[in-house]
Amino acid sequence: MNLNIKTSRTFTDIYNGPKIVILQGGTRSGKSYSAVQYLIVKALEAAGIMVSFVRKSFPSLRISVLRDFKHIMNELGLWDEDRWRASENLYEFENGSIIEFLSVQDSERRKGTKRDYLFAEEANELDYADWFQLFIRTSTKAIMAYNPSFPPQTHWITQQVHTHPEAQVYKSSYLDNPFLEDSI
Repeated sequence: MNLNIKTSRTFTDIYNGPKIVILQGGTRSGKSYSAVQYLIVKALEAAGIMVSFVRKSFPSLRISVLRDFKHIMNELGLWDEDRWRASENLYEFENGSIIEFLSVQDSERRKGTKRDYLFAEEANELDYADWFQLFIRTSTKAIMAYNPSFPPQTHWITQQVHTHPEAQVYKSSYLDNPFLEDSI
């Protein structure tokens, strides 16, 4: 399948990045949108992979990355309502790849099954135990995104993840978002 998809520098950073991709940027910098695009492409490219989109609470997940996912899938002409399992909050592609949407409010949810790809949206809402349990069950690539609105010198992201040998930080701003309307 050939897709004609407009991407950003952030998409390229994720694509070329190491096992842990850290997306740090301000509001409307396109971090999440690019991560969702990348993971849709991966789900289409490789049959039978598991992708987890995670946020601390499900209401926040629903109005952010789940909304972006549905928008991008519709924009690309890929959305098929019959493949969306609302009761399980997952989408199954024709090739058997699955993208699931989960919150980690219940600590047992983060211990779920293994996955190939992980995207932790607003990762600073999670605690280190949440991240660690998700990450150790991720085989290919883990992406985290956040706005740098917390004291960096003491936060677990800076202390535990930025220093990981397989991690790279990519910074972005609204200027890096080609999808932003000129008025904004």
